[in-house]
Amino acid sequence: MITVYSCSRCCKDAYTKTLTTNEWVCEDHYAELGWTP
Repeated sequence: MITVYSCSRCCKDAYTKTLTTNEWVCEDHYAELGWTP
């Protein structure tokens, strides 16, 4: 079973974890925060 994380800034499914703040964010917020994959 796959664990689905949700974005720490909204209710969408998380896309990835930020390297700096170590929080799960969706694709939109990830781009908004300005991190690179």
